Amino acid sequence: MATFFYYDEDADNHQGKAICTSYTQKVVKVGECSEVGCSIAKEDLDKLAGEKLFMVTNLDASGLPSTIECNTGNNTDTITVDKCETKIEVIN
Repeated sequence: MATFFYYDEDADNHQGKAICTSYTQKVVKVGECSEVGCSIAKEDLDKLAGEKLFMVTNLDASGLPSTIECNTGNNTDTITVDKCETKIEVIN
């Protein structure tokens, strides 16, 4: 699972207001990766363009971890949203 937040430069952990929480389809083992993402209302999606986001894995919507880990230092990432699309098309 992963919870997405607005990035807050002034917060100790950079977690601003929560946007959404996403759950993986299966347990992600050591060395594996899994895509995550959330469905949010269109008006909220429109507000994300140009915003910096902070993602924390293994953190549910209530702010608690779902599993015990030996290395929690690798559970965060940031991204700046360029623009938001309502539809993504893959062109070969």
